[in-house]
Amino acid sequence: MPLNTKNDRELWDLFREGKNDALGELLNRHRLRILAVTYHIIQKNYTCANLEEIKDALQETSIKVLTGDRTTNVIDFPRWMVQYVINVWRNERRKTMNRDRINRESLAPLHEFYEIDLLIEKALDRSRYLEMLKKITSKSYQQIAYFSIFEGKTNQEIADFFGKKKAWVADKKYRALKQYHDILQEEGLIA
Repeated sequence: MPLNTKNDRELWDLFREGKNDALGELLNRHRLRILAVTYHIIQKNYTCANLEEIKDALQETSIKVLTGDRTTNVIDFPRWMVQYVINVWRNERRKTMNRDRINRESLAPLHEFYEIDLLIEKALDRSRYLEMLKKITSKSYQQIAYFSIFEGKTNQEIADFFGKKKAWVADKKYRALKQYHDILQEEGLIA
């Protein structure tokens, strides 16, 4: 049976059994998502994301996974890889930064984890995702999604912009992001 017909769990089990091609299939399947989510999380938490550094960290992580201990039981491969890539990126960042200038707060562990499919906002081709944003039916939903995804504004900041309550924004934001997610799925930009 070809590898592209297997689910993530089956591929990981094959990789653990020694089939390196299974890891390649997993990485090909989730590479853009892992990059986009990692970039977004690093940008949000460290405000110094560099896409080339993140690509390097993904490459280094892939090599570490390929040559490392295969006994790890991974249930959600993309989520696990995102955390692994962030850790590799942070370690590389620590090595290159002047030790006296490290801001300890910016290197604190991530306490939040996000829904992976909704984090494609910061993907590689920003203009294409902005185009998809225009397909959201309501102008206010478009604005809320834009502020939330591309500007990184909080619900309170968006509420202040609209002159509405935070609860109103939370409801509209959920609907806007759901609509945006569905559009991206229809366009084949996310799985």
